[in-house]
Amino acid sequence: MTTILRSSRLPGLVLAAIIAVTTLAIVGNAVQTVTMPNISTTLYNLPPGTNSPDITVPILDSPVQVMAGCVTVFRRGLAQVTMQRTSVAPLFIQWLGLGSSGAPVVVSDWWPGGANPHIAWVDFASQVELRAVSASAFDVRSLIPAAGPVATGRVIMIW
Repeated sequence: MTTILRSSRLPGLVLAAIIAVTTLAIVGNAVQTVTMPNISTTLYNLPPGTNSPDITVPILDSPVQVMAGCVTVFRRGLAQVTMQRTSVAPLFIQWLGLGSSGAPVVVSDWWPGGANPHIAWVDFASQVELRAVSASAFDVRSLIPAAGPVATGRVIMIW
């Protein structure tokens, strides 16, 4: 009788082993990879008529989210643009986004060099701007008149 019981258990054990191996193979391949974004923060504190140091778009051929805010009283505002710089000739920087100046303004352009073009207004009074300075960088520029306040804020890039 024990031989009959053993032989009837064998198929059940084989089936359980096959199910266990299959389950482990499926679970082992179901791995989710989470990549944390990179972030860069630049603070600015600009007296009237001055520019920040150049801020380089950190990677090539991939979009970078750029958010800028001005916290100066009576000039507060926000701008957000997505920028991309190229790695092959002709080298240029391009952008698309929104700027502050009373009502949101859609901004979009590309720039390979020459005069430094306006990208977006960062403040409500249209006196603090992001502008392109090269085919790979931009800066924050204060156009506040000489007797005006210091423009203070932050630029955050996420990629």
